[in-house]
Amino acid sequence: MDRNIKIMSENVEDILPLTPMQKSMLFMLLLNPSGEFYFEQQRYRLTGCVRPELVEKAWNIVANNNEILRTVFRWKGLENPVQILLKEKKIPVKHFDLSQEKDCIKLSDNIELEEWRNKVDISTSPFRVAICKLSEEEYHMILSTHHIILDGWSNAILLKEFYEVYNCFHNGRGLIKKTKIKYKEYIRWMVKQDKSKAIDKWREYLKGYVPFKSVSPSNVTLQENYKTGIYPYRFNKDFIGELKSFTKKQGITLAALFYSIWGILQMQTYGVEDVVFGITVSGRDPEIIGIDDLVGMFIKTLPMRIRAEKGEKIINLVKQVSLDLVTIEGNQIVELSDILHYQGSPGENILNTAVVIQNYPLEKNYPAAMMVFSSLIWFHLDM
Repeated sequence: MDRNIKIMSENVEDILPLTPMQKSMLFMLLLNPSGEFYFEQQRYRLTGCVRPELVEKAWNIVANNNEILRTVFRWKGLENPVQILLKEKKIPVKHFDLSQEKDCIKLSDNIELEEWRNKVDISTSPFRVAICKLSEEEYHMILSTHHIILDGWSNAILLKEFYEVYNCFHNGRGLIKKTKIKYKEYIRWMVKQDKSKAIDKWREYLKGYVPFKSVSPSNVTLQENYKTGIYPYRFNKDFIGELKSFTKKQGITLAALFYSIWGILQMQTYGVEDVVFGITVSGRDPEIIGIDDLVGMFIKTLPMRIRAEKGEKIINLVKQVSLDLVTIEGNQIVELSDILHYQGSPGENILNTAVVIQNYPLEKNYPAAMMVFSSLIWFHLDM
């Protein structure tokens, strides 16, 4: 980690400070370099007209259009870490031909696992690609990256651009140069913001809240009894349809409903009527023109407070949560550290849990790809 490989000055496009979220991620990485915090991996099954040389070429064009994929990080010997945007940088791409092997699927699984074990190095290449050929018309594309350079919505943007570029190459059409704002424009905007009004809103929002003590594995014996993992559960389409119909009728969102359920569950578990937990917001302020097409790390974790009045109907609680979400979205310029500092308990983390709702409409973002690939399927190896 941080091998300080020399960077030629003529290849430096810009040097930028890290956002508060990026600093937190770097801290976690340095605390546990071999850990899985914020390491991201996805695998896609590509079938149809797949040409691996064009896949590699397309990703490098995408990197040319999005400077965050040409970014490396430096911190050793520096008072404040920086991210260095390079003018030119090739995306590391590995090619594996498994088409003549008996169990090519298992071998692809092993390659994905090996890519997982060999975490990306953010000081050299925070994003890399592996392409596994299973047959003439079936490939697996494995993307490995660190969360410090992009969030989930950015990933959807990258995939859309990749498929569009690949389509152009495959059909022999010229590329249309994308005009996008620079990531540094977002950072400069963020630095200039006056947070005082937003902080006042947050102080009012959290006024009177008393943190409760949750049950946690505070010793080795308890830690041994705690098991972490992925526990998937799939709702059937009919139930989802009923949920959507209900939320539409009540004028609430699915997010507000899920947050409310989680809040009520905590109230019942801990015997309280006032809870605060973390939620993830986009961090993409509409004030910045073109922010929706920008690739980078924007998300933030902010507090969500849910209170229950005696005799209050649950639907009224959910409607209040919907209103609170509007307020939170309108005051997301602050960082969690700002809120904790001014909340009155600077040394205490008031968030016992966090809820992340992901909603990335990928299938709507790459229609051009359907003209080339007969299937584009995301899947992940359970480990």
